[in-house]
Amino acid sequence: MAPSIPSWKYFIFGGTVGNFFEGSNRTSTKFSDDTWYLEVDKLEWVPVLLEDKTKPKARESPACFYSEDDQRLYIYGGWANNWLNDMWVLPVGVITGPPYAINDIKPSIGPLTGKTKVTITGAGFKEKYGSINVRFSSAKASLDGQAVVFKS
Repeated sequence: MAPSIPSWKYFIFGGTVGNFFEGSNRTSTKFSDDTWYLEVDKLEWVPVLLEDKTKPKARESPACFYSEDDQRLYIYGGWANNWLNDMWVLPVGVITGPPYAINDIKPSIGPLTGKTKVTITGAGFKEKYGSINVRFSSAKASLDGQAVVFKS
């Protein structure tokens, strides 16, 4: 599971495609190299399209781990007619997005000179990020925000 705003993502990789009966030969099956994620709030599966150079070899039963720190999915090992001992790293930050979301900024408009207290509301603001710099801009000027208050 990967924390993502507004909806968590559940990633899967690989598996076996075809029909077989438990204990029988798997000659009518093949290993998959597909990657999917479940949009948890919508209960909708979405395919992840990977370039050939970043696509792990087809397999079943790999260990998968999502790192929130670098927004990557780590895939290790698995079975493809023998046990694999390889590690793949898939950058999925484009899918999970940043660990925060801005819902509203008040006031939504202010003087170009700045010096206006701004309240930003949203989700995922955490103390671990420390100081957050906010930059506001317009076609005429770009100013650093002053006196910003964050509310989750």
